[in-house]
Amino acid sequence: QPPAPRAGARAVLAMGSGGPQDTPAGSAHAQGSAPATDPGTAVPAVPAKAPEPLAYAVPSALAAQDAPSKEPEPAPVAVSDADLAFAVTAAVETWRKAWEAGNLDDYMGCYAPNAKQGSRKSAAAVRAQKGDLWNRARPKTLALEDMRVTVKGQTARVVMRQEYTDEKGSGDIGRKTLSFIFKDGAWLITQEDWSSLPNETGN
Repeated sequence: QPPAPRAGARAVLAMGSGGPQDTPAGSAHAQGSAPATDPGTAVPAVPAKAPEPLAYAVPSALAAQDAPSKEPEPAPVAVSDADLAFAVTAAVETWRKAWEAGNLDDYMGCYAPNAKQGSRKSAAAVRAQKGDLWNRARPKTLALEDMRVTVKGQTARVVMRQEYTDEKGSGDIGRKTLSFIFKDGAWLITQEDWSSLPNETGN
């Protein structure tokens, strides 16, 4: 059985010659009386034709209501420059704490595999140099001041004043520059440069 048409739908009835026909209300067929025939004339039988199915034309507005709803795609989350700068600053602080604690694994976790640090051209070379240095004198304090953060797309640059001392009392003050790239959900150091401030010596 076809569904009942919705309000406003148009039903089209199509039936053969054996089905009902539109008949004027005052005719004999409408009143139920048989048509007059000549008693001596045989009326040929007309074979009955099966009725055609009912066809419904559903307005497009109603058809759209029956269509399955599609979940809207989530809008991209906008990230402000301030949020990006905060994330980069947090990465710098993670790096500073790892260095100050002398935790070589956490410290190296802040660097990209191809990171460069001064004359050292890979993260492996950085690990070897820092491991040797910290075995001879553990870090004591690392203070960072006057930090300036610049973010451009998925790269960032941080310039700051750095003051370092080790457990033996040696230390230096200089200008540190860290370059970052955002990769695998984290800001990683790709290059590190240091220059001595006036009247200071560096490592």
